Amino acid sequence: MDDDVITIADGSGGIKTFDLLKNVILPSVLSSDGSMEDGALLDGTDLVFTTDSFTVNPLFFPGGDIGKLSVYGTVNDLAVMGASPNFLSLSFIIEEGLPRRILDSILGSIGRAVEEVGIKLVCGDTKVMPRGGVDRIVINTSGVGRLISGKPLVARRAKVGYDIVVSGDVGRHEMAVLLSRGEFGIEADIESDLAPIYNGVKALIEANVGLVFARDLTRGGLAMALYELALASNTRVVVDEECIPVNRGVVGLCEVLGFEPVFLACEGTFIAVVGEGRGKEAVEVLKQAGYENASRIGVLEGGERLGDVERVIMITRVGSPRLMPLPTGELTPRIC
Repeated sequence: MDDDVITIADGSGGIKTFDLLKNVILPSVLSSDGSMEDGALLDGTDLVFTTDSFTVNPLFFPGGDIGKLSVYGTVNDLAVMGASPNFLSLSFIIEEGLPRRILDSILGSIGRAVEEVGIKLVCGDTKVMPRGGVDRIVINTSGVGRLISGKPLVARRAKVGYDIVVSGDVGRHEMAVLLSRGEFGIEADIESDLAPIYNGVKALIEANVGLVFARDLTRGGLAMALYELALASNTRVVVDEECIPVNRGVVGLCEVLGFEPVFLACEGTFIAVVGEGRGKEAVEVLKQAGYENASRIGVLEGGERLGDVERVIMITRVGSPRLMPLPTGELTPRIC
């Protein structure tokens, strides 16, 4: 592959995205400490800032649409930093010829999502591009929130011995989007897990279970989130495959299509790192908050002398350890 051009895989959320950010983008524009979290704590304040763009195809999929996704995705990036959803900016880049009924439907979805999560829409922008200049519509957002407690949730606070919890089943969003395109001729009752996760993160903070880090499992899925955690905390992640919840339909489709559920994106599921021995308690907190499939999936171990590819170990269902490979491509382009 020619490294002189950008490919779809560079936007996958996997290792190629990680490398693009680390080796190309950040060295050119860096003005902060270089930590690649989902948001940034603004200097001298308790305010968290985040930004995102949404290009999902199709615009409407089982369980959601690009409008709802743009609001929930921004709120979730604030939540995993430990911040409440307070202010939202919203900008549209629209292709000439987009039917008004589609725009009206997206706007209606945005309005309902904004009301549901209680965030205030404060500014925005709209541009229209000639036909072919953009595929129908792209939405860009920025969000500002206030820390729920005194510290942001960041990977560098995670320590050896801390427990890892996942809030629900993995892989459902990407599978729902993939099937909705009709490329495989498969019909299945799979809906995206798209949902705001603020209440779950807030419940863990208020329960004092030692929450130090959270990450929503978007591009690259659970696997990439675990790698980012291990690298940023200089630890090794050990997870139990048997404890990772996966929808039965997603399991069957992955077997047919040759996918791994841990690489598939979610839009309403997150991992949380809590204090040593507090995983079981954290799971109960999440279940009481409505996350019925929450599960303790692993623990952090020492990793000072490890290479990147040795950072995540999965204990298989038969009890043998294996390296979890780094996500290198993109199973489904434009899933968020």
